[in-house]
Amino acid sequence: MARASIMARSCVACAVLAVFSFAGIAHAQAPDSLAVVPTAHSDPWWKLPLSSRARLDLRLVADQATAPWSWDAQSRSPLDYSRFMIDATLGGARTGTLYAKGAASWQDADQTDGEVAFGIEQGDYLYRFAHAELRAFGDERRFFTYDLGTALMDDDVVDNYQHRVGVRADGGTEQIGGSLLVSSLDQGAETQLVSYAKARTAWRPFAAAVSYQLEEGDGARDHAVVKGEVAAFWKQASAIASLDQTGFGSGVFLPELDWGNGYGSKFVELRLAGGKISDAIAFSGVYRYRRTYDYYQNALSSLRAGTSLNRLGLYLSHRQYALDGRVVVFEGEGPAQAVVLDREDRGVAASARAFLNDNSEMNLRGAMVESDYGPTTDERTTGVVHASYRRSLQRFMGGVDALVDEIGKDAVTRVGLETRINWNATSALYLRWMVSNAVERADAVYARLEFRPTARTWVTIAYGRDTTGDGPYFLEDEDALPTIDTEDVVTITVRGDF
Repeated sequence: MARASIMARSCVACAVLAVFSFAGIAHAQAPDSLAVVPTAHSDPWWKLPLSSRARLDLRLVADQATAPWSWDAQSRSPLDYSRFMIDATLGGARTGTLYAKGAASWQDADQTDGEVAFGIEQGDYLYRFAHAELRAFGDERRFFTYDLGTALMDDDVVDNYQHRVGVRADGGTEQIGGSLLVSSLDQGAETQLVSYAKARTAWRPFAAAVSYQLEEGDGARDHAVVKGEVAAFWKQASAIASLDQTGFGSGVFLPELDWGNGYGSKFVELRLAGGKISDAIAFSGVYRYRRTYDYYQNALSSLRAGTSLNRLGLYLSHRQYALDGRVVVFEGEGPAQAVVLDREDRGVAASARAFLNDNSEMNLRGAMVESDYGPTTDERTTGVVHASYRRSLQRFMGGVDALVDEIGKDAVTRVGLETRINWNATSALYLRWMVSNAVERADAVYARLEFRPTARTWVTIAYGRDTTGDGPYFLEDEDALPTIDTEDVVTITVRGDF
């Protein structure tokens, strides 16, 4: 499709958004504290309920590795994460709700005079009917498809696009309903128009849905994906099956429903919840099969072509004691360059977790994987074991973690200690120390003082990595590990909400 055509469609989507906005129809993911009270009588727009919130987050970072002087403080640079944000919500149930958020980021300061620009970052307008809602949005995560099986559109993948502007309608009852979505996505100079439609029905014990997605890009062939899925539920058991099919062409079209032509994807899930081994032990089981053929293409999904996965998980819990266990057996295939799987992987993963009476928790996790990269490479078996102990009290938390990775190859050992001390209701100290025998720094220390002078103010002084990671196990979080090319930073943060 020509670039002029896709730009025209993008302009149509933007025009619809503008019409909705001027009509006074809009909302977004407003914070819970910004509840809107509907009005019962006709008021001019300036008398509609209005609420707002702002946040100023100032960060000063001094980096040991900066030149020409060590511990140089960075401002107006990629290391300056300071930010100012304000959002506002206008309207109510009668008029619809308009939401907008503007922000200024020091990290993105590109003005010639060094000033930090403030601009609209995201917004939407929401109007609800009896059994439906209509939303116009810009740069928001509004691409959940609520599929029973694998997602036709993965909201995390779509979020990687620079701008996402569109209109979405959802409606129906528990028995029947559907969704419509039209959105313009752009990443730099590339722009594409995405159209999505879904019809669903559910009459216990069955449910079914049909979805259709069309992508039209700059100068590229139109790309469509059609999907059907069914599900059945009986007591504690459920079964889900779905089929995807991709195709290419020009204009609106339906792909050929030939599931053996290499353009499809299959998914099956069997689940049993609330099973019983004995009076003391309950279990749940989940089996999943997924096959994505060699020519399957869907840039908005996390599925990758030429991969397959068989996975059986058994989850146990003791009724009398706070003891949980998990055993997962899996087998998968995929191209050697795939992110998810090697050429062929077979393995087992298991974990056990116990909560003790003294408010402590013990975790033991392990996995073993056998990988085969083809006839020219020998099979390789590797494993990992991770053990942790953590105790949490009212003013103290302390724990120790130990991990041995790449067992059977070049074993890597990591040990970590962490503690948190709450001196009082407004101040705390967090400490973490890691040691490793990998080709990394031998050890790493992270320390952070936290203060809350007022209910809406937060102040921290930290030393160590510029991020603590966001995973539940810091010894497995790549963002938290000490690396050979990472220097320590001192970070001072002052955040205020008003």
